[in-house]
Amino acid sequence: MIKLFEFGLDPEVVCYPDQLTVNLTVSWEDLSTACLAFCLLQEGLILKAIFKSRQSAVKVSIERLNSEPGGLSRANTNENECQIFLSMDSLGCVQHFLLKYYRDGVAEVDHVDIQARSSDGADAYYVIFCVHDSRGPMTPEEARNWLID
Repeated sequence: MIKLFEFGLDPEVVCYPDQLTVNLTVSWEDLSTACLAFCLLQEGLILKAIFKSRQSAVKVSIERLNSEPGGLSRANTNENECQIFLSMDSLGCVQHFLLKYYRDGVAEVDHVDIQARSSDGADAYYVIFCVHDSRGPMTPEEARNWLID
């Protein structure tokens, strides 16, 4: 089953000499939908989640890549679409990041980077899932106290 989620991930593709970066920002308003999408993908209840931007014609499709533990994710882009195939490890990482943000109302960090390769292995990608509300930098003592609580 393919599930279409319409909300603004605000995808941005940035080209650098040695890699492409795909930035995907999840707003607080769309967080519960994003959490649901990643949970459904993780459990294999949907094959693909398609996120359509409200601001442009760009679509982002995310699929679960059945790979060995530690396997690399894949990504491909063209003018109007970005296809992301997340390894099980990467999918779990993104899901955990978004669910903790949902639970706490603020993220521990402002983004999570996922390293990926193009399907043919020629291009390097970084897929970056960003949020707006994150904790600021903290001292080692603040971090220790926060981890204890």
